[in-house]
Amino acid sequence: MDLLEQVEDLLKIGYFERNWQSGEGYYSNGFFKLLGYNDMNEVPSHNDFSNFVDKKDRQKFKKVINESLANKSTINIEYKLNQKCGDSIIVQQIGITDYDENDNPLLSKGILQNISERKKAEKKYNEIQKKLIQASKMEAIGRLAGGIAHDFNNMTQVIIGYTEMVMQDIQENDPIYKDLSEILEAAKRSAKITSQLLAFSRQQPINPKPIDLNNILENHLKVIQRVVGENINISWIPEKNLWPIKIDSTQFNQIITNLCINARDAIVDVGEIIIETKNMSIGNEYFIDNSYAAPGKYAMFSLSDTGEGIEKENINKIFEPFYTTKDVGKGTGLGLSTVYGIVKQNSGFINAYSEIGHGTTFKIYFPKADKQTLEKENIESSNIPLGSEETILLVEDDPSILRLCKKLIESLGYNVLASAGPIEALKLNEKYNGNFDLLITDVIMPKMNGNELCKKIQEKNHIKTLFMSGYTANVIVNKGVLKEGINFIQKPFSKKELASKIREVLNKN
Repeated sequence: MDLLEQVEDLLKIGYFERNWQSGEGYYSNGFFKLLGYNDMNEVPSHNDFSNFVDKKDRQKFKKVINESLANKSTINIEYKLNQKCGDSIIVQQIGITDYDENDNPLLSKGILQNISERKKAEKKYNEIQKKLIQASKMEAIGRLAGGIAHDFNNMTQVIIGYTEMVMQDIQENDPIYKDLSEILEAAKRSAKITSQLLAFSRQQPINPKPIDLNNILENHLKVIQRVVGENINISWIPEKNLWPIKIDSTQFNQIITNLCINARDAIVDVGEIIIETKNMSIGNEYFIDNSYAAPGKYAMFSLSDTGEGIEKENINKIFEPFYTTKDVGKGTGLGLSTVYGIVKQNSGFINAYSEIGHGTTFKIYFPKADKQTLEKENIESSNIPLGSEETILLVEDDPSILRLCKKLIESLGYNVLASAGPIEALKLNEKYNGNFDLLITDVIMPKMNGNELCKKIQEKNHIKTLFMSGYTANVIVNKGVLKEGINFIQKPFSKKELASKIREVLNKN
């Protein structure tokens, strides 16, 4: 093997020449080795260089060659070459051309290099870059959500709380009642946007427990039908003996709602939504091709629609926050990003498949949970549970929230001692002769957070605690998951939600 061949093998390159006067070409041994010919006796006889080029790239190849000859410029192009075995490789061709005195091309010469591995590395690098950008977006949205959530949720809490109290004293046929209902609905929609931001950035406090997806979905089929309308048929295909998963059931309800609304909006006139569950074992091969998925056992939930479908260039954007193709006022662009955040927060992954005119399928994979007692979904009662004159220590640094919560809790039949901050609460605890039945405290407060306050109060007596907040800032959560034994209610809440939560905590052993 001469020096040229050694260099060609080492660099995975091949040398070529093209005589434009005779039409003949010369190709080095390294060139044919790129095409999979190790035995030079098997090399086919070709004069037309383009015969080696993959058919899909042939038109582009000829156009670049002709333009470079016309402009007397260096040839530099990437394309696919077909190998002897039927596979193809990506090559980069670089060449120069000699011309006569009349600017007619005489001889082109140059090299081809196999850059397939480099292109794979570039693709992997670009994927990593996209994930880093996505992570940066996630972090930025998280900071934004955290910055506004605490104060924004406090304000909406005041609007919701006082509106509900006024509505209790007004007849439903009163014109003012309808106006107040509009205010209440607007406040709840505003609170939902903040909740979606927290969900996408994985800062929504959750309490995951083993659940049976089939049970939850079957309970929600009628609700889903109401959401999507009678013009859309729902097909339900459950897996028998579906593996349990660990997730906050409220979060899964958010996933169902968002996906169903998207499917409904994608369907024109009549159509179908197919909901399916399946046990899936994912091996190392899938993991290699999909770095976001870990090998293991998963319960898969899929939702397919017969809607208009999603454009190919848009399919990778659909999980980005604020991205929407809907008309102004018909979507916030947070629905699918909320789904994405929830799935990631619960160690799952999601894939989307779509074809224009044929619909879209979302497949969500949640890791199989350990065998534990499955949580059955509770069907809420319409009744508001009342207290039996238990004594509650209420701590809240926002004066308007403090006044509101004191009124709400007293109207439920409890005795309330209200404190405007943790220092004042500690003094009240020292002076109070009896025992408090429950401590209700905000989480984020100046000088001392709610968790620290709880620990100090429990030095005197073991008191049950209910934390409330619009933003927890990792005080009572670990990566968004509520710490063991924590009782929590998310602001803003309704009177009924607060009443139910207080009763739940007091009734615990």
